[in-house]
Amino acid sequence: MNRVYAGSELSIGRMYDLYRDKCAAENCSAMSSDYYRRTLCEEYNIGFAAPKSDTCKTCDKFENDLKSAEPQGVEKLRSEYNQHKGYASKAYDLLRSDSELEKSDPSSHHVIAFDLQKALPTPKLSCGPAFYIRKLWTYNVAVHNCASGGAKMMMWPETVAGRGADEIASCILKYFDGLVMTTKTLIAYSDNCGGQNKNGTIVGLWMRLISEGKFDEIIHRFPISGHTILPCDRDFADIERVVRKIQHVYTPAVYMDIVRKARRHNQFEVHEMTANDITDRS
Repeated sequence: MNRVYAGSELSIGRMYDLYRDKCAAENCSAMSSDYYRRTLCEEYNIGFAAPKSDTCKTCDKFENDLKSAEPQGVEKLRSEYNQHKGYASKAYDLLRSDSELEKSDPSSHHVIAFDLQKALPTPKLSCGPAFYIRKLWTYNVAVHNCASGGAKMMMWPETVAGRGADEIASCILKYFDGLVMTTKTLIAYSDNCGGQNKNGTIVGLWMRLISEGKFDEIIHRFPISGHTILPCDRDFADIERVVRKIQHVYTPAVYMDIVRKARRHNQFEVHEMTANDITDRS
């Protein structure tokens, strides 16, 4: 039986209280909480979903419009909604097929995904007053090899550079630094952030890589906004899972060491970006 999810506002304890109140109102005996729990989870396969975050604004709008739409307009809205979801799933299908093709034929093309992780606060302290003081932010750009599953992490504190298009392009250059390529086609996936990924600086980077002879063709794919869960996000989840367990982080160098050891297998390769590594577009 497929698993069914109840709303995040509910829990087994809350549902059992409602069930017991109804039994009392109808003057009938209620089953035990343990039997109720086993029936709910095992026989009916009911779970409880966590509230969604960072949802797609277009999907949210369609869902709200469908709830309030007149009957004659529902079919049109549902068709447009399905078309939007179709575009979103097509990007994931492309990423999957491109990755599988590189695995089976490495000479065909090279597939990467790149993204900037949520800034890491330095220092990370447990005392209350530390929450309100100004932090030094540590930045991390992941360039993920979609065929091997490995990733290079380019990290630096905000005292070295910011986190704009120049920095993103410089991190991608660093990824290819010393990397011997056996293919002349690059396929890159990223989100639609205009200030970092979808701009003239990144186009200039692709032109530079082509002019230097690294590639003959570069394809940059942008999944639909709001549906850009890339392999980098799984890498960041591995890192953040470890960071949450660490009470104190005092320097960016400690973060870099944490990232190196975040995985037991297929560990991340970490490069500390310096001011000399940041290439200005001018």
